[in-house]
Amino acid sequence: MSVLSMIEGIVYEVMKFLKSGNADEAKESHFLELLVKKPEEFTRLVVILKMAHEAVREDKFITKRSIYYSNPILFKRQSIIDPLLSKICKELSLPRCALKINASSKLIVYGDIYLGIGYESDVIKRNNLGIPESLFKSGYEVIISECLPQFILIIEKDTIFRKLLNEKFYEKFKPCLLVTAKGYPDLITRKFLAQINCKHPNIPIIGLFDADPHGINVFCTYKYGTMNPMMQNENGNPISIPNLQLCGLLPTEISS
Repeated sequence: MSVLSMIEGIVYEVMKFLKSGNADEAKESHFLELLVKKPEEFTRLVVILKMAHEAVREDKFITKRSIYYSNPILFKRQSIIDPLLSKICKELSLPRCALKINASSKLIVYGDIYLGIGYESDVIKRNNLGIPESLFKSGYEVIISECLPQFILIIEKDTIFRKLLNEKFYEKFKPCLLVTAKGYPDLITRKFLAQINCKHPNIPIIGLFDADPHGINVFCTYKYGTMNPMMQNENGNPISIPNLQLCGLLPTEISS
């Protein structure tokens, strides 16, 4: 069943329930139960489903931010959208990317790399750190420029990323690629790196993270992915970077 059909199936259930008024039907569906018990939350879910349906139909991505600003009075704050998306993904057994909903990209890359979609392409130069979010839609392809990097360095903290640039790290070790998601990695960053890992498995990928539980958690999220259905790929599998190796000081190397 297509994603569009699944969303339309929920709408059909709701319309049928409103027509029949049978309270027993509400017990069999989480969405119908919300309609009866939490009408405001149900309304928010319907707005998200409507925008997701439009995005899937037009094959374009939307962001959580755009959902919030479509009706800020209804949503009240942007943080409320994540748990609502979790409910939708769980009910439909779909990853968030299947609904064409992304968080605003946190990804920053330093190095020479091509991003292409069909006949469209863009080049990320060394002096242009941001990757255009418009490129992250169905069918985009990551193409490393002519000279393959010797390695890819993933940096947890944006401050360390900037420090390495200021200290001319690239000039000393080029060709290489520096990547950060400014903390915990978003879906776009992980998909970007996973595609490079898949296409160029011989390029070493090294991670520079804090030697504390949070830093190790960030490393594991990059390397192994997550079972959160919202953060999986189109096939419902974790987005992983199996070649990623931990670099730097380890917790076991710190003496009391």
